[in-house]
Amino acid sequence: MSKVDVSEFGKEVGLIHEALVVGRKVGAGQLFWKKIASDPNKFREIMEFFYTYEVKVDRAIISGNEELSRLVKFCESNQKSKKQENIGIQNIALTLVYFDVSTIDRTHLKPFFQTLNAFLKARSYRQANIIELACFAIQYPDAVFEDAVVAAGSAIVSPFAHGSWKCQVPYLNEDRSTAYEEPIKLWQGNFWFGGFKWFAAIREK
Repeated sequence: MSKVDVSEFGKEVGLIHEALVVGRKVGAGQLFWKKIASDPNKFREIMEFFYTYEVKVDRAIISGNEELSRLVKFCESNQKSKKQENIGIQNIALTLVYFDVSTIDRTHLKPFFQTLNAFLKARSYRQANIIELACFAIQYPDAVFEDAVVAAGSAIVSPFAHGSWKCQVPYLNEDRSTAYEEPIKLWQGNFWFGGFKWFAAIREK
Protein backbone atom coordinates (compact mmCIF):
# COMPACT_ATOMS: atom_id res chain seq x y z
CA MET A 1 0.00 0.00 0.00
CA SER A 2 1.44 3.35 -1.05
CA LYS A 3 1.45 5.91 1.74
CA VAL A 4 1.83 9.67 1.74
CA ASP A 5 3.45 11.77 4.47
CA VAL A 6 0.94 13.67 6.61
CA SER A 7 2.39 16.99 5.45
CA GLU A 8 1.82 15.98 1.79
CA PHE A 9 -1.60 14.41 2.21
CA GLY A 10 -4.45 16.43 0.74
CA LYS A 11 -2.68 17.30 -2.47
CA GLU A 12 -4.31 14.33 -4.22
CA VAL A 13 -7.48 16.08 -5.36
CA GLY A 14 -9.01 12.85 -6.62
CA LEU A 15 -8.87 11.21 -3.20
CA ILE A 16 -10.48 14.21 -1.50
CA HIS A 17 -13.25 14.23 -4.11
CA GLU A 18 -13.81 10.52 -3.49
CA ALA A 19 -14.17 11.18 0.24
CA LEU A 20 -16.75 13.89 -0.47
CA VAL A 21 -18.74 11.58 -2.75
CA VAL A 22 -18.72 8.67 -0.27
CA GLY A 23 -19.58 11.04 2.59
CA ARG A 24 -22.53 12.41 0.65
CA LYS A 25 -23.88 8.87 0.25
CA VAL A 26 -24.14 8.52 4.04
CA GLY A 27 -25.46 12.01 4.66
CA ALA A 28 -22.23 13.95 5.26
CA GLY A 29 -23.01 17.26 3.62
CA GLN A 30 -21.73 20.81 3.84
CA LEU A 31 -22.52 21.24 7.54
CA PHE A 32 -20.52 18.11 8.43
CA TRP A 33 -17.45 19.13 6.42
CA LYS A 34 -17.59 22.69 7.76
CA LYS A 35 -17.68 21.33 11.30
CA ILE A 36 -14.62 19.11 11.04
CA ALA A 37 -12.76 21.61 8.85
CA SER A 38 -13.03 24.26 11.56
CA ASP A 39 -12.71 22.07 14.66
CA PRO A 40 -9.37 20.22 15.10
CA ASN A 41 -10.62 18.52 18.27
CA LYS A 42 -13.62 17.05 16.45
CA PHE A 43 -11.33 15.93 13.63
CA ARG A 44 -9.09 14.25 16.21
CA GLU A 45 -12.09 12.48 17.74
CA ILE A 46 -12.96 11.00 14.36
CA MET A 47 -9.36 9.90 13.78
CA GLU A 48 -9.09 8.28 17.19
CA PHE A 49 -12.40 6.48 16.68
CA PHE A 50 -10.99 5.06 13.44
CA TYR A 51 -7.71 4.09 15.11
CA THR A 52 -9.21 2.36 18.18
CA TYR A 53 -8.99 -1.43 18.52
CA GLU A 54 -10.45 -3.89 21.01
CA VAL A 55 -7.49 -5.89 22.31
CA LYS A 56 -7.27 -8.92 24.57
CA VAL A 57 -4.21 -8.54 26.78
CA ASP A 58 -2.88 -11.97 27.72
CA ARG A 59 0.75 -13.01 28.18
CA ALA A 60 -0.06 -16.41 26.69
CA ILE A 61 -0.58 -14.68 23.33
CA ILE A 62 3.09 -13.73 23.08
CA SER A 63 4.60 -16.74 24.88
CA GLY A 64 5.21 -18.57 21.60
CA ASN A 65 7.39 -15.79 20.21
CA GLU A 66 10.84 -16.18 21.77
CA GLU A 67 12.27 -12.87 20.53
CA LEU A 68 9.23 -10.89 21.60
CA SER A 69 9.13 -12.60 25.00
CA ARG A 70 12.80 -11.72 25.51
CA LEU A 71 12.12 -8.07 24.64
CA VAL A 72 9.15 -7.94 27.02
CA LYS A 73 11.30 -9.35 29.82
CA PHE A 74 14.01 -6.79 29.09
CA CYS A 75 11.56 -3.86 29.13
CA GLU A 76 9.94 -5.06 32.34
CA SER A 77 13.28 -5.02 34.10
CA ASN A 78 12.76 -1.30 34.63
CA GLN A 79 10.58 0.00 37.45
CA LYS A 80 8.06 1.78 35.26
CA SER A 81 6.99 -1.38 33.45
CA LYS A 82 6.94 -3.62 36.54
CA LYS A 83 3.60 -2.12 37.53
CA GLN A 84 2.04 -4.17 34.73
CA GLU A 85 3.70 -7.51 35.47
CA ASN A 86 1.04 -9.13 37.64
CA ILE A 87 -2.04 -7.95 35.77
CA GLY A 88 -4.04 -10.90 34.39
CA ILE A 89 -6.10 -11.20 31.23
CA GLN A 90 -7.80 -7.94 30.29
CA ASN A 91 -9.87 -6.52 27.46
CA ILE A 92 -8.80 -3.00 26.55
CA ALA A 93 -9.44 -0.35 23.93
CA LEU A 94 -6.09 0.59 22.40
CA THR A 95 -5.96 3.81 20.40
CA LEU A 96 -3.23 5.09 18.10
CA VAL A 97 -2.87 8.75 19.12
CA TYR A 98 -1.00 11.39 17.11
CA PHE A 99 1.23 13.72 19.12
CA ASP A 100 3.49 16.13 17.24
CA VAL A 101 6.82 15.96 19.09
CA SER A 102 8.57 18.35 16.70
CA THR A 103 7.36 21.40 18.63
CA ILE A 104 8.78 20.14 21.95
CA ASP A 105 12.30 20.20 23.36
CA ARG A 106 13.23 16.51 23.22
CA THR A 107 16.72 16.89 24.66
CA HIS A 108 15.30 16.97 28.20
CA LEU A 109 13.37 13.78 28.85
CA LYS A 110 11.51 14.68 32.03
CA PRO A 111 9.70 17.73 30.59
CA PHE A 112 8.98 15.71 27.44
CA PHE A 113 7.27 12.91 29.39
CA GLN A 114 5.38 15.47 31.47
CA THR A 115 4.08 17.13 28.30
CA LEU A 116 3.16 13.80 26.72
CA ASN A 117 1.39 12.59 29.86
CA ALA A 118 -0.54 15.85 30.20
CA PHE A 119 -1.61 15.61 26.56
CA LEU A 120 -2.87 12.03 26.99
CA LYS A 121 -4.45 12.62 30.40
CA ALA A 122 -6.46 15.56 29.07
CA ARG A 123 -8.03 13.08 26.65
CA SER A 124 -8.51 10.39 29.33
CA TYR A 125 -5.67 8.21 28.01
CA ARG A 126 -2.56 6.68 29.51
CA GLN A 127 0.56 5.38 27.77
CA ALA A 128 0.38 1.77 26.59
CA ASN A 129 3.04 -0.70 27.68
CA ILE A 130 4.87 -3.29 25.61
CA ILE A 131 2.52 -6.18 26.51
CA GLU A 132 -0.47 -4.17 25.28
CA LEU A 133 1.30 -3.13 22.08
CA ALA A 134 2.51 -6.68 21.43
CA CYS A 135 -0.98 -8.16 21.87
CA PHE A 136 -2.32 -5.53 19.46
CA ALA A 137 0.36 -6.38 16.89
CA ILE A 138 -0.40 -10.10 17.06
CA GLN A 139 -4.19 -9.77 17.03
CA TYR A 140 -4.26 -7.20 14.22
CA PRO A 141 -1.52 -8.28 11.79
CA ASP A 142 -3.26 -6.55 8.87
CA ALA A 143 -3.99 -3.25 10.61
CA VAL A 144 -2.86 -0.30 8.51
CA PHE A 145 -1.69 2.92 10.13
CA GLU A 146 0.30 6.00 9.19
CA ASP A 147 3.66 5.43 10.88
CA ALA A 148 5.52 3.49 13.59
CA VAL A 149 3.69 3.31 16.94
CA VAL A 150 5.46 3.69 20.29
CA ALA A 151 4.67 2.04 23.64
CA ALA A 152 6.00 4.89 25.78
CA GLY A 153 4.68 3.23 28.93
CA SER A 154 7.60 0.80 28.67
CA ALA A 155 10.30 3.37 27.94
CA ILE A 156 13.59 2.83 29.76
CA VAL A 157 15.47 6.00 30.65
CA SER A 158 18.95 5.88 32.16
CA PRO A 159 21.88 8.32 32.68
CA PHE A 160 24.28 8.62 29.75
CA ALA A 161 27.58 10.40 29.14
CA HIS A 162 28.15 14.09 29.94
CA GLY A 163 24.91 14.54 31.85
CA SER A 164 22.69 13.37 29.00
CA TRP A 165 20.19 10.52 29.06
CA LYS A 166 19.79 7.30 27.16
CA CYS A 167 16.26 6.33 26.16
CA GLN A 168 15.08 2.91 24.97
CA VAL A 169 11.50 2.41 23.87
CA PRO A 170 9.62 -0.42 22.10
CA TYR A 171 7.81 0.41 18.87
CA LEU A 172 5.70 -1.33 16.26
CA ASN A 173 6.77 -0.69 12.68
CA GLU A 174 3.98 0.32 10.32
CA ASP A 175 5.41 -1.94 7.58
CA ARG A 176 4.98 -5.54 8.69
CA SER A 177 4.89 -7.03 5.21
CA THR A 178 8.29 -8.72 5.64
CA ALA A 179 7.66 -12.10 7.22
CA TYR A 180 11.01 -12.43 8.99
CA GLU A 181 10.78 -9.06 10.74
CA GLU A 182 9.87 -9.07 14.42
CA PRO A 183 6.64 -7.12 15.06
CA ILE A 184 8.08 -5.10 17.95
CA LYS A 185 11.54 -3.55 18.01
CA LEU A 186 13.51 -1.46 20.46
CA TRP A 187 14.60 2.06 19.54
CA GLN A 188 17.44 3.61 21.50
CA GLY A 189 19.32 6.90 21.53
CA ASN A 190 20.74 9.53 23.87
CA PHE A 191 17.73 11.84 23.49
CA TRP A 192 14.03 11.35 22.98
CA PHE A 193 13.17 9.90 19.55
CA GLY A 194 12.61 12.48 16.85
CA GLY A 195 10.68 10.66 14.14
CA PHE A 196 7.95 8.93 16.15
CA LYS A 197 4.66 10.82 16.42
CA TRP A 198 2.17 8.00 17.00
CA PHE A 199 1.65 6.63 20.50
CA ALA A 200 -0.28 3.57 21.62
CA ALA A 201 -2.67 4.76 24.33
CA ILE A 202 -5.26 3.15 26.56
CA ARG A 203 -8.52 4.83 27.47
CA GLU A 204 -8.77 5.23 31.25
CA LYS A 205 -12.06 4.07 32.73
